[in-house]
Parts: sequence; C-alpha cells; structure tokens
Amino acid sequence: MIVSIIIVLIVALIVIALWVSAVQQHKEKQEIERRKELTKQKAIIEETEEALMNSANIPLSENIIRVLQRRCYEALNAMMNHSPNSKALKSRMNEAKEKLSGAVQGLSLIHI
Repeated sequence: MIVSIIIVLIVALIVIALWVSAVQQHKEKQEIERRKELTKQKAIIEETEEALMNSANIPLSENIIRVLQRRCYEALNAMMNHSPNSKALKSRMNEAKEKLSGAVQGLSLIHI
C-alpha cells in the first residue's frame, strides 16, 4: 500500500515538473518574441529618424516628412504595446506626437 502511494507521488511529481517546465519554456518563448518585435520596431525608428535627418540634404515634401513622422510614431506605439511601463518610451511617444501635430520645421518645399 505504501509502495503504491510512493509511486503515485513520484509520478505526480514528474507530471508537475514537466508542466512547470512547459510553462517556463512558453514564457521564455514569449519573451524572445517580444524582444524580436522591440528590435524590429527600434530598427524602423532608427531608419526613419535617419531619413528625417537626411531631409536637410535632400529636399522632401511636407507629405513625405509627415509620412516618416507617422511611421516613427506608429513604431513607438507598437513598442508601447510590448513595454507599457517604459518611461523613456512614453516621453519619446509624447515627443513624436508633438512633432506630428506641429508644423514641419526646416522644410525645403518641392512642388512635384
């Protein structure tokens, strides 16, 4: 009788260990996916900001600048969905919103 109880407890322990391991692997996988998405959005922001900085050398229309600013804002918004507690992201988001709602500065107008 005691042997059967011990065997049942050992099996239950193994099942619990497997379940905990599966849950842990799932959380790790989610964290890896979150980091991949954040890295992707960061790359989008860096490329967009680089294009905006180069607008001083290459004249762009106001619409193109707005599209680039909107792209940066959307990437920050996606990052906020993955890291809602980040204060740095919140401040960058506010800056991007101000740029998007404000007038385009340093614009060399091209009429296409």
